[in-house]
Amino acid sequence: MRKSEWSFTTILNQLKRLLMRYKQTSIKSQGRHPMEVHRIYPATVIRVIDGDSIILDFDVGFNLTKNNESCRLWGIDTAEIRGGTPETKAIGLLAKDYVKGMLPPGASVIAKTHRDKKGKFGRYLAQIEIGGIEINQTLLDRRLAIPYFGGSKDGKIEKHLENYEHHLKKGSFSLTARL
Repeated sequence: MRKSEWSFTTILNQLKRLLMRYKQTSIKSQGRHPMEVHRIYPATVIRVIDGDSIILDFDVGFNLTKNNESCRLWGIDTAEIRGGTPETKAIGLLAKDYVKGMLPPGASVIAKTHRDKKGKFGRYLAQIEIGGIEINQTLLDRRLAIPYFGGSKDGKIEKHLENYEHHLKKGSFSLTARL
């Protein structure tokens, strides 16, 4: 093998490794599997539904948009704001307020979709970035969400209550927007 061929092959392999690393999510805690990104879209925030659900307008290229698409933040679960206990509602509302503060209507974001088909409740699964900040990971880091990758949600209420206790001690419930 000639040196120029070897160099091309080496460069190609390095590019493949970088691309694979780029496709993986930065949500690394809990020994979870990486997110396989299928598409990366510029998008505009329309509104925040709760801590892990938002409505976006996707720019799909060629001057085409998909408007008012419901998205679930992939890899996380925030406490429900309807139903549940007063404590879980409180941490759920805190998560929603945080997301609303980070993603105001009209904000430009990057949506990395997990699949280009919709999940079981008709929502796209996506990792959201704004200004280089990964919202999904930030919610986990701030203890406003717990890891979730589908399937059973056994034990999730206890984890949400642990997050509630953390924020109660921290005094977070006096805040109404960003932590």
